[in-house]
Amino acid sequence: MRKRLLMTSLVLLGLGLTACGNKEKADTKDTTATSSTKVEASKESEAKQEVDEATFKGVISENPTLDEETVSLTFDKVEAVSDPDKILDTLNASGVTLLAPTKALDGFKAEDLDVGSTIEFTIESPAAMTYSIPPQIAGNSIKMIKVVD
Repeated sequence: MRKRLLMTSLVLLGLGLTACGNKEKADTKDTTATSSTKVEASKESEAKQEVDEATFKGVISENPTLDEETVSLTFDKVEAVSDPDKILDTLNASGVTLLAPTKALDGFKAEDLDVGSTIEFTIESPAAMTYSIPPQIAGNSIKMIKVVD
């Protein structure tokens, strides 16, 4: 009787372990398939995602700060020419500072800029922007800066 009970217990234990082992393998296959699907969907959305541009116009409110490769332009208020992400309110809440590479200046020198100059600038949308007050737009997001008047 003991042998029969021991054998039955071992057989049931073996079946239980086998069933659990197969379930884990099935779950792994499902997880792998799901991960593959997510990666493919992510690649498709990245390929479809195009970088939009936003254009704003404003008057320089502080003397520009010049560096070897960067010019810092500060605006109290800007107006939207094109604003696909609707960030105008964020830019006007406390003003905005552009940390622009001098190569983004469209046909003029940074030394020519002064308080009161009206500037139009184009940035990537969405733009890399700090959470500081005023927000600062990073140079790699700035596509073009031109003097309007």
